[in-house]
Amino acid sequence: MLKIFFWILSLELYNPSEVQSVLTLEMVQVIWRHGHRTPTRFIASDATNGEDTWIPGPRELTKKGMKQQFLLGRILSNRYMNEMPVVDKSKAWQQIYVRSSNFNRTILSALSNLAAFMLNVTSLQPRFNEWPKRWIPIPIHTEDDWILKPLSYCPTAIKLQMDNVVLTEEYQEIEANNTEFFKFLQNVTGIPKINLANIYVVHDSLQLIKEGSPEDWEPEDHPWPSWVNEEIYQKIDYLRRYGNGYLFANENVRRLRAGPLLQEIISRMRDKAESLTNEKQNTNSWIHRLKYYAYSAHDLNILILLQMLGVKEWLEKNVDMPGFASCLAFELWKTDDNLLEVKIFLRRGPLDSNFEQIQVQGCPLLPDGCPLNLFEEINQKYVVHDWNTECGLSSAETSCHSFSIIGKKDLVTMVRYFAELLLILLHIAQTSSTPTLELVQVIWRHGHRTPMRRVTLLKANDTNKWIPDLGELTKKGMKQQFLLGTILANRYMNQIPLIETNTAWQQIYIRSSNCNRTIVSALSNLAGFMHNSTSGLPNFHDWPQKWSPIPVHTEEEWKLRILRECPAAVKVKKEKVIATAEYQAFETNNTEFFQFLQNMTGIPNINLENIYLIDDSLQLIKEGSPEDWMPEDHPWPIWATDEVYERTKTLRQHGNGFLFADEEIRRLRGGPLLQEIVERMRQKEASLTNKNLISSKWIHNLKYYAYSAHDLNILILLQMFKVEEWLQKSVSMPDFASCLSIELWKTDNNTMEVFQRLGPTEMAFQPVQVGGCPKLPSACPLDQFEKVFQKYFIKNSWIKECTAQSAAASSLRHSFLFAGVFCLIYWIVCGTIFTKLTI
Repeated sequence: MLKIFFWILSLELYNPSEVQSVLTLEMVQVIWRHGHRTPTRFIASDATNGEDTWIPGPRELTKKGMKQQFLLGRILSNRYMNEMPVVDKSKAWQQIYVRSSNFNRTILSALSNLAAFMLNVTSLQPRFNEWPKRWIPIPIHTEDDWILKPLSYCPTAIKLQMDNVVLTEEYQEIEANNTEFFKFLQNVTGIPKINLANIYVVHDSLQLIKEGSPEDWEPEDHPWPSWVNEEIYQKIDYLRRYGNGYLFANENVRRLRAGPLLQEIISRMRDKAESLTNEKQNTNSWIHRLKYYAYSAHDLNILILLQMLGVKEWLEKNVDMPGFASCLAFELWKTDDNLLEVKIFLRRGPLDSNFEQIQVQGCPLLPDGCPLNLFEEINQKYVVHDWNTECGLSSAETSCHSFSIIGKKDLVTMVRYFAELLLILLHIAQTSSTPTLELVQVIWRHGHRTPMRRVTLLKANDTNKWIPDLGELTKKGMKQQFLLGTILANRYMNQIPLIETNTAWQQIYIRSSNCNRTIVSALSNLAGFMHNSTSGLPNFHDWPQKWSPIPVHTEEEWKLRILRECPAAVKVKKEKVIATAEYQAFETNNTEFFQFLQNMTGIPNINLENIYLIDDSLQLIKEGSPEDWMPEDHPWPIWATDEVYERTKTLRQHGNGFLFADEEIRRLRGGPLLQEIVERMRQKEASLTNKNLISSKWIHNLKYYAYSAHDLNILILLQMFKVEEWLQKSVSMPDFASCLSIELWKTDNNTMEVFQRLGPTEMAFQPVQVGGCPKLPSACPLDQFEKVFQKYFIKNSWIKECTAQSAAASSLRHSFLFAGVFCLIYWIVCGTIFTKLTI
């Protein structure tokens, strides 16, 4: 009896959870589909619902979509800051990283999502009256966005799809059974060759019209075409679902289409695991601090991942796409015995308030997680070692990368472009004598930041003592950029009404280098720029007041990295600058001082080129930032006497003067950016002067193009513009939130003007006297400006010039290329003139 008693007692006291491993959530990787949008495809015969009838434009996120993403952000915040607090609110800035494909709708989805995710992180919010309430700008990175485009051009995948899917008896039978219906759709839509693979083109706008969006349009604004009824719509929808099911029906197709993405997700989990188990790992490293990694992407990304994970319902032949604001979460858990396992959760669409755990094929049954080693082993079959090679592309091809801002520059495009310019010069196009501002291109330096590097041996100035981190924008910097944004808005929305408040969305484009401080500067600047624009704002509880999300793009950011690797520029500097007696005298005369700084800071090999690191940190400590730290938080080092500080600053200014002291260095370092600015003015000119010439609708609508960049970008442009004060041997860097504005005016000869704002306290722009242009206040004809500065243009490929072959051979190639291009231009222009004369 006594044994039975103790046995019953043991059952009462037994708690299964106590014998199970205690799990700790270490990292989350989420990938969501953008929110509700306007159509991406249009029915040719349906003028009522044509491309120009949708607000804010085709393929763009709607207010409804912003609200959907805001709700998702709130759900994710509650899950990962409250219920399972993997993200620490006080350190959130350092713990999250967000990537997006390079589309407005995905970037805006990320911004809307993060507005809610960070809503209650009050410690990082700037505090001044005009700042949008409860909003924190978080950088969105759009680099390597090809990995989020599963339909990137891949000849091997196309052939696999054709051989293993499209040509199968099953697929062909569906096509044959619906031949008449496809012909009917072709006749009523005006779209040629409708089939199972592209019927989504018809379905897209019909579905969005059917569902409606009261926040964005009235039902009568977008009615169904007269030929559509419920029966026809349901058949279109049915066939579209079959098309979805066949998209990635072949495993090898899945591997090429999404293998790199899944591989990256697993690799990041493996890196995180290493950082957790390796005692020698730097606890301040990026991967060690990383807790939350987000991708803002598309329905195809989530669909193909679910299929690769072997989730049965998504492997059906008849399958719908994941809904707007659907989301996959890959959670990495650590057990109390230091084992790591993966759990994956799905949110299906905008109406779901919870995530459901999904069963991964080959993993233990739910609710158990999947050991990381096993998860990696199961998905080894999707690893792609060299995507370009396996797809049958050369490494030089850019098919998998996002297109250039100014379009894909193949030879035909360039020939057409120069032909347009020649037509303009021949005065075939009409001009106007009334000056109007047509395009502004601005480039600003980011706002105030923390030091780039720890340079004192004081523990108070250790790396982890700077908030939010080294090299990051501060609250003071956000305020500086917000102010600059209001100044730019006043100039280009009020004083010179270039941008219309209600259509600003379609008229501006923002680029940034891929640094947190420049991206956050752009977001802060735009918050000020759009502060009084309320027409595009969502109207629901908790949305940050007077904040309009505007996408910031980080593609082609190499053009904003002035000191990027370029062996030819390094060689020229060594031979023509560093080797000079003047430069060597500076180094020799300050050898002992450099050694003193090395001893005091712990930085090795200090010289004229890198002394800016010390001056930078000392200057920021000296100036202080009450919004960000108290003086006692970052005390002045004892060794930095006034004499030491002034000498450091003087040497830094001389170092600045030597940076780009040779014209060839300026061409290789700053030429690509200046060339792009001039080309954009030429494209804008072409779009304005003759509507019959082939020109991009995007460039025609464009009014305001901004670069969020660095002091070096502005310095080198001012030096190329031959502005005397910036060509001195000793020069300070352009200050935080300094800005250059390059304006294109439409006149009889089309002129441009340059203005500058040199620091965060200036309230107005001043005109710049550009070398080789007429004296102020006269403007500079665009033709003259281009002629003066074309010596800085990169004639061939920047990469090839930086890895410099012989200049003579390069010059010869250019001569042959120019001759060939000129012949083609002559043929096109003569043909165009002949056509005009014969019409």
